[in-house]
Amino acid sequence: MYAVAHTALARLLRVYEAATETQPIGTCDGGLANGAPDGELAPLPDHSLVNDAEWQAHWKRFTHLTTPLRARGLMCDVDFGLHSHTVYAFLSDGTYLTISHDLHAEGPETANGWLVTREREDPNHVEVLYDSIPEQNGIQSGRDARHGSDLTALFSALDAYLDGTNRG
Repeated sequence: MYAVAHTALARLLRVYEAATETQPIGTCDGGLANGAPDGELAPLPDHSLVNDAEWQAHWKRFTHLTTPLRARGLMCDVDFGLHSHTVYAFLSDGTYLTISHDLHAEGPETANGWLVTREREDPNHVEVLYDSIPEQNGIQSGRDARHGSDLTALFSALDAYLDGTNRG
């Protein structure tokens, strides 16, 4: 387990460092992708908001989540409202992952936990992949709550799922 966590952390740190350097959008260094060509990130979403300053500011706040997913070849998007921020990662089969933080956080910087779901066209079929959100407002804490906002645990779970080891 230590080796898996260490590998996921090392991968995450290399991808994050590459994303925070000044370089053209759509590239990163290192052979970190499992789906995108070596050294490239999946494209940005194809909508008019990518040129909007507010959308870009929210996108930048979530690069620690979107960059590793884009390095795996997954197109990502961010959605935001008054009290919620959601990252979407689109899978090749037409389904998508949603990643959101706990309701008490004002953004990813103050997150106490993460909820990751896989969603399909049928709104009645939502699969919870990871839930590290602590107990709040009388709602029981998620099964992964012991990890809190730890990104290493989050990406270890996502890597395992995307690599097929946790699919039923």
